[in-house]
Amino acid sequence: MKMKLYIAVLFSLLCCSCGNDFLDISPSNSAGDANLINSVSDLRIATEGVYEVLTSSSYYAGEYTFVADLMGDHMMEPSWGSQHLKYFYAYGLTKVSAGTGFYRLIYLGVQDINLIIEKADKLENTPEKKALIAELRTLRALLHFDLVRMYGPMYGNLGKGTIKSDALGIRVAGKAYKDVREVFYRSKVSDVYGFICTELEEAVPLLSVKKRNGYFDYWGGRALQAKVYLYMEKDALALAAAEDVIKNSGCELYSRDEYVASWGKEYGSESLLELPTSLEDNAGYTSLGWICSEAGYKTVVPTRDFLDLAEADPEDVRFKLLRYSSKDKCYYISGKYPGREGNIKINNPKVLRLSEVYLIAAEAALKVNDMKKARDYLGDLRRERTTTEPDKYNTRVTLEDVLYERAVELYGEGSRAWDLWRNRKPVIRWRTPQEKDEKGHTDNLESGVIPFDFFQTIYPINERELELLPLKDRESQQNPGY
Repeated sequence: MKMKLYIAVLFSLLCCSCGNDFLDISPSNSAGDANLINSVSDLRIATEGVYEVLTSSSYYAGEYTFVADLMGDHMMEPSWGSQHLKYFYAYGLTKVSAGTGFYRLIYLGVQDINLIIEKADKLENTPEKKALIAELRTLRALLHFDLVRMYGPMYGNLGKGTIKSDALGIRVAGKAYKDVREVFYRSKVSDVYGFICTELEEAVPLLSVKKRNGYFDYWGGRALQAKVYLYMEKDALALAAAEDVIKNSGCELYSRDEYVASWGKEYGSESLLELPTSLEDNAGYTSLGWICSEAGYKTVVPTRDFLDLAEADPEDVRFKLLRYSSKDKCYYISGKYPGREGNIKINNPKVLRLSEVYLIAAEAALKVNDMKKARDYLGDLRRERTTTEPDKYNTRVTLEDVLYERAVELYGEGSRAWDLWRNRKPVIRWRTPQEKDEKGHTDNLESGVIPFDFFQTIYPINERELELLPLKDRESQQNPGY
């Protein structure tokens, strides 16, 4: 019922925003301001509806979740898979073939948010209204963060290697655009992250500290802050935000005995932002479970390098999410997205969870030279995951240790390549053509060593989008190398 009401509200907003001027509204022949968001209840319904963007098959409920893993060294698309995500794995995108669907999805979501905020301006500034506007701004920050990671270099890499200090990212969209014919230019990566930081710093303190399954609350907002700060190399701030969540949220790490089963359940003890799915509302044939399952599209499988890690520690419960197919003679990661109610299409995207916050805390502590905290946080996680050297980090922790634990814990959640590149480390798949063949890689790369400043770590802007710009600006608005 809430979704139907949201659609009605948003449809009115969008209808009133068409034409030459997106906000040229005639009250006599349209819904008009007076019939759109007239109460905090309307605002709440509209805010909850924005989450539908996040559960799109192109986003967290499907393809986006696998992007950074497919670009890394631990996941690939096999020759017998669906091939619909191979362009991420194979580095096959060009300015002609680059899709626009995800880019447009994000900006439509941001436009929805901006219109809702604008229409809610007339409401009395009550605490509930402030909290809802804060939630919308937190969502807006997340959408910008997820898109800039695809279309711009990592913040910490600006000015390093071949990456320019003023490299472009995406367009900052902090307010509703007025005219569909308006020409938009991309903002600098530094400005995009500045916008994200401001959004979160101003919004998160206003979020509810009460747990809200399926929606952003204060703890999910703080977890997102910790992640953004880590990407920006603001490590002291990342550590502080992560510790706030660890110490005060009431969330608890899954035990080793709970871990595997947790992936088939909703809203467990680690959940900080988990998005709902159901039999009636899921991403269907491009859902998480369908993408990674033998019973589905068989789109993604672990590489030889990841299987080597699994063989080296058979007691690590995280590797027990792998499922062997005697038919295809390979492993699938379908244990991470097993479905519910006997349906592999029903998997709640676990966007932010406590395990990642522990990993953020450990990495940030290491980088501010607080070795005790780095050892404690990484050790706490490891002890809940394996009986092989559970106290391995009692005396020493390195960045390689953190990256290993991130690779194993966050496998299939969209992190690996970005983790390496933001730390200015290469993705290493293969070093010789023989090794490439032995490992079964089928990418389009001339070299299997992919440095952080390789131009194809960043996606191209589709040339059709650039054709909207004056001819003199098109080359400068494209990413280098394309």
